Amino acid sequence: MARLAGGTGQDPVTAIRLSQELRAAVDVWAAKQDDKPGRSEAIRRLVEIGLTKVKNKPHAIRSYSIRELLLAVRRLPATMPESDRLSKGGYDTHRDHWIGWLEEYDGPGYYGRSNWDRDARYVYQHLNNGHMIVWLNEAAGESLVTIRATIAAMLRGGQQKARMAGIARSYLPWERAAKLLFK
Repeated sequence: MARLAGGTGQDPVTAIRLSQELRAAVDVWAAKQDDKPGRSEAIRRLVEIGLTKVKNKPHAIRSYSIRELLLAVRRLPATMPESDRLSKGGYDTHRDHWIGWLEEYDGPGYYGRSNWDRDARYVYQHLNNGHMIVWLNEAAGESLVTIRATIAAMLRGGQQKARMAGIARSYLPWERAAKLLFK
């Protein structure tokens, strides 16, 4: 381990940029720990947990293209009992919303993207629509218990879109969604 000038014996500082949503999630996790670590310590522990999980997985999930995700979405049923109760953002179905969004992802699209060389995981992780995330997982075969718990948590979390999407992803992580979508 490198030592810093001045002999502090501490590891060098590494700065990272975290969204407000991610900082809040880290803070919530830290508050649930017995020793209530500060944000920096909580981030260190979460990174270690994540690295341990990755190291212990026999096979990492492969990268899927946006086109593969689009094809998977097109195969899913258009309507689902739980997620159809959620706003569809002006579309007839959540599937229509997904298809419209993914079809324009190979260019600047509505949001003026400057970099559209992304994979399906990136799209899922950056989607700010919890309702779409819930529908995708429900249509792909996630359990109704998990879908209902996700919807309840989103509704308790307020109406901010990014927060709702973050809550949805905490219950419905990409790794699980990918297994259901691409089985």
